[in-house]
Order: sequence, then structure tokens, then C-alpha cells
Amino acid sequence: MIIRKEIDVKKPLTDVQRQMLEALQDQPTDPDNDIPELTEEQIRQLHPRRNPYATRLKKHRSQG
Repeated sequence: MIIRKEIDVKKPLTDVQRQMLEALQDQPTDPDNDIPELTEEQIRQLHPRRNPYATRLKKHRSQG
């Protein structure tokens, strides 16, 4: 679901918005603090993304 909202930056902040910003100010800025590190097994299971069209092009070029 996409939610769109226009924000008037010239309009002063409400008390609720100010409280939200003040609460965020005290939060740590570490983006990974709620994401555990991958195990060695999980890393081994990762596969690089492959372009399906590149495979077709290679087959086409090798036939021509």
C-alpha cells in the first residue's frame, strides 16, 4: 500500500511532531542495531543476482 502525504515545510511543527523528533534525537544512529549478523551457513546460501537476459544473449551469440 502506498500512502502519499503532502508536507508544508513552511507550516510550524505540531506538538506531536516536535515530541516525535525529540524522541528520535535520543535514539542511536546505528542502522544495524536490530538486524542480527548472518551466520556462515546463511552467507554460503546467498547467490549473486544473475541477469536472465545475459544468459540468453550468450546462447544466441554462441550459435551465430
